[in-house]
Amino acid sequence: NQSQVMSSIKEKLCIKCNTQIGTEPFLHQPEGPIHQKCFTIGTCPKCKKDLHPTEKIVDALDQRWHLECFVCFDCEGQLTGGYAVLPSKKVICKNCVNKLKQQQQQQQQGSSSSSSGPEGNCCFSCKGDLKDPSKGGAVKIGDMLWHKNCFVCKKCSCSLMSGVVKVNDDFYCQACVEVLKNEMQQQQMQQQQQQQQQQKQQKQKI
Repeated sequence: NQSQVMSSIKEKLCIKCNTQIGTEPFLHQPEGPIHQKCFTIGTCPKCKKDLHPTEKIVDALDQRWHLECFVCFDCEGQLTGGYAVLPSKKVICKNCVNKLKQQQQQQQQGSSSSSSGPEGNCCFSCKGDLKDPSKGGAVKIGDMLWHKNCFVCKKCSCSLMSGVVKVNDDFYCQACVEVLKNEMQQQQMQQQQQQQQQQKQQKQKI
């Protein structure tokens, strides 16, 4: 009867921790019973700890995270209000995205339209004289001065005069930033597939 079946299961060993099931909550698996606390559904990419079905979990960026681990890289706030992924693979919240945009706008507003550029300064890129008329004039980005012809995207070398995104210490056009995001997402998917394969291999060994 049912009571005898339950009694038999309680005496069996958990397939994960190898201790008796006892009176603790458990789940049925093809390999045998497993304590609910021993059953995992992956590894959190931030804290590297196991994910349990009883925990609060977030599915994002093709991965599963502990809710408390899925936070903004800059302010460490929860990402429940939306987020963006930078080419550096860092995830930032909506507020920090807006701050980044404001910084970019300030940099563009501070750009110089002078055709000769300040005297006694050199181009940050080619180190040439900013007064060289063949270089299209000068532009100021932050504390750096460039020939307009030298101020180009690091990835595709197109002009950045119509818009620029700074990633770490490099400058990119918006199109290349999207390409970098896609490349990063593909890498994350590959890593997730590798993790899933490793987990399957570990389960087979058990």
